Order: sequence, then C-alpha cells, then structure tokens
Amino acid sequence: MTSAPTPQTTPATSSAKSRPTNEAYYDFHSTPWHKDVTDAQTWMLASEVRAQLETLPASGRYPSVFHNIEGLIDHHGQILHHPLIPGQQTAYANDGEPGGIRVFYYQEGGKQEHLVGYHIDEKKFALAKFVEAAP
Repeated sequence: MTSAPTPQTTPATSSAKSRPTNEAYYDFHSTPWHKDVTDAQTWMLASEVRAQLETLPASGRYPSVFHNIEGLIDHHGQILHHPLIPGQQTAYANDGEPGGIRVFYYQEGGKQEHLVGYHIDEKKFALAKFVEAAP
C-alpha cells in the first residue's frame, strides 16, 4: 500500500479573520484533504490548483468523467475530474491514494472552466469556497 503524499505547509498569517494565508485559496469547510493524513490541510492555494491543472495526465485512472449527480455544476456537457494535492505544484500521478479533493473541469464558450470540490462521503461531493487574496 502506498502512503499518502505529505503536503507542504504554507505559513499561517496573523490575520484577525483567521485566514490560513493572504493568497487566494479554496476552503474545504473544515474537511481534511485526506482522511489518513494527521493534521491534513482543510484548504488549498488557488495557485497550486492552477499549477496542477497545467500538469494533468492525459490518461490513467484519472481524469475521469464526473457525472454531476448532485447537480453541483451548472453545465450540461462532459465534466472531467482529477484529484488535487495541497502543497504541491504537480498533479496527482495516478499512483497511491488520491485523497478527497477534486478539480472539476469542462469546456465552456471555447475555454476551460474549473471548480474545486471535495468528498463529503465515499460518493458525494460538495464545492469548495473560493476565498479572494487579502488586500
């Protein structure tokens, strides 16, 4: 069994709002990114999401079709999803346990759109909240 990757940590700020960072990030609503990682992050930098989107593998277990059963995404064409790993710039390489965070992506109006979500149980997802960078 392959162990889960250990994410790098981003220093927390002393913001009165208890932000984990001053950079833009996705908030998983207190849900750890990986159930088997002690003190796993409950958020991910938006810059890491963008970097991982640029390095997604073309085939393997992921990307795979996201069936949007929950109706989370207002898009009627094909939606793909792929695991995200907080603390790294490269995409999950289809080896080991992927954790519970996903990027959902699709073509809309000639460009790629994406949303970030997380498993709330073995099958269901919820969308992460995007938090703008601090001024």
